Amino acid sequence: ETISMVLLVFLLLAFYPLRAYDGQVMTVFIACYAVHRFLNETLRNDTDVVAFGMTLSQNISVLMLLFAAALEIGHRRWGKRSSPAPAPAPAAAVG
Repeated sequence: ETISMVLLVFLLLAFYPLRAYDGQVMTVFIACYAVHRFLNETLRNDTDVVAFGMTLSQNISVLMLLFAAALEIGHRRWGKRSSPAPAPAPAAAVG
């Protein structure tokens, strides 16, 4: 689990400059974490099935993924576009 979360951090850091709007990195995090948690729960055998043939954590992961999809759609439709980072000011010449 730790390794997959470190990989997720690197993915988010690499995605940050490519984001199209403010909040997109958070949306990607929610979606990726939901997928990670769902797959992690399939490996466990100590939790009981609650609904729809899935464990409670898997059901919550599906809800998180749906929430991330709704957030993505909402941001694409009504979100504010991300502005590029301002260029650093040139250093003053010494001498």
